[in-house]
Amino acid sequence: QITNNFLQQAVTDIQLREFYQAYGSIFEQPKKIAVNALRLTNKSSIEQAQIMLAEGKNLTHISQSLQLDPVLPPTLLSIPMLHRYLGSSLVSHLEQLSQDEISPPLQRADGLYYLQVTAIQRAHTPSYQAIRQSIKAEYQRRGRHIALSNRLNQLWQQADIKTHKPFMESSVTSGVAANEGGQ
Repeated sequence: QITNNFLQQAVTDIQLREFYQAYGSIFEQPKKIAVNALRLTNKSSIEQAQIMLAEGKNLTHISQSLQLDPVLPPTLLSIPMLHRYLGSSLVSHLEQLSQDEISPPLQRADGLYYLQVTAIQRAHTPSYQAIRQSIKAEYQRRGRHIALSNRLNQLWQQADIKTHKPFMESSVTSGVAANEGGQ
């Protein structure tokens, strides 16, 4: 009932714009990076990759030539997703690379890695018009939460709560006294 009452109130464009301006950071899209990664596990593929790198080939070409399975999906990924796929040590190297730059060879227990950043999407906040429906949904979610919190506070203030000594506490106390008296 309480949340329905809030949802029945009309939300104006002015309210949504003010909400967007005040809380714009919650709508921010994180930085994302597209990466080609090679994982080489045998001496022959390492030598072939080094020759192709010396010839100026990129990692996509090398991966196709050596018929390697992709290490990462070929899409923009957030930094936390890259951590899941590659681990912290490789991502720390990755974050130092410029677009199209290829990392030096990076040795890990599971193979030798080369990384190449192919695209970078900076963190940004989409325009109001692009995410108006998301803004409205978040405004309503927060409004419902505030309405419920206010009603709970009212109920707490109006409540007349009396507590009695719990049964367990009184029986334990009398049991201890009975045991002490019996000794």
